[in-house]
Amino acid sequence: MAKQKLADFSVVELEKLLATKRDRVTQLANKKTSLQTELNAVEQELSSLQGPASPSPRRQRIRRKRPKNVQSLAVVVNKILEAHSAGHTLEELVSKVSESGYKTKAKNFKNVVYQCVYNSTAIGRDKKSGRFRLLKK
Repeated sequence: MAKQKLADFSVVELEKLLATKRDRVTQLANKKTSLQTELNAVEQELSSLQGPASPSPRRQRIRRKRPKNVQSLAVVVNKILEAHSAGHTLEELVSKVSESGYKTKAKNFKNVVYQCVYNSTAIGRDKKSGRFRLLKK
């Protein structure tokens, strides 16, 4: 049977087609609901028989929470160097930053402080004494 164009149908025939489609949608929705209920029951029974989920054989990555500080390391270092015009060695600077309450979980915090000082344009190093100082503006 060849397909007919919509223009060939009368309004009554179109309404009948629409009604049959709506009935079919309702039937399928009811069937979906009943099957979903049955599936949920099977999943619940399956989980009760299996017990708690076993841990995955792969090692899970440990996510460490990074400590939050009120001020950045650069600001803390600048304040420490402002308070002492003669400057500090790297070791002194590391201990002063730690004493100030700056929180870190770095394995090599001395290197972190060095990178901060090295990349700062406001801080210079005296080659003779090895001390870091704020550069004059």
